[in-house]
Amino acid sequence: MKDVIFDISHFQGIVDFNAARGAGMEAVILKASQGLTMADPMFRINSGKAIEAGLLIGAYHFGTDFDGTKQADNFLSLLPEEPLVRVLDFEQNPSQMMIDQAVAFVERVQERTGKWPVIYTDRIHAQVLATSQTIVQNCPLWYASYRDLSSPPAPPLGWTQGYVLWQYTQTGRVAGVGGACDRDAFVGDDLQQWWFQNS
Repeated sequence: MKDVIFDISHFQGIVDFNAARGAGMEAVILKASQGLTMADPMFRINSGKAIEAGLLIGAYHFGTDFDGTKQADNFLSLLPEEPLVRVLDFEQNPSQMMIDQAVAFVERVQERTGKWPVIYTDRIHAQVLATSQTIVQNCPLWYASYRDLSSPPAPPLGWTQGYVLWQYTQTGRVAGVGGACDRDAFVGDDLQQWWFQNS
């Protein structure tokens, strides 16, 4: 397990990605979009600076209760040409994405990129998503379960392949990031290989 990933949105403001890289971070996952039209105002700046700093990058879309295919098109329209891991963030919010919309989203991403996106979710919503064999069989899982890094959680019910990324805290610290941010561990052997296979 490698504790070398962090994830951010515009809420973290200006980030010194060179400082993060110098402190041992290897990858960052950035919020890119939400719903049908919203773009994170810091995504283009942050993604460019992260690439310049030598970090692997990922981008996530915060899913809402709108057409999943159109949400995927919004998300993909914002992404740079560089290789990156694509993520659907499926979690509780006032405009909750439905399971059929999530399926439409991942199928659209796969259709347009040739790769299935990663699913970010927590235990309760992982069980909702587990009702879709399309998602469970094809989409790597990024699991949110907050606990000590030395005590990884069991995979959520229905996800027999387990999780590849684990968000273990919302209150982590990373050099170059002002204030707290999410920290994530890679649960595997070769982060770079996995990243490029899924980019």
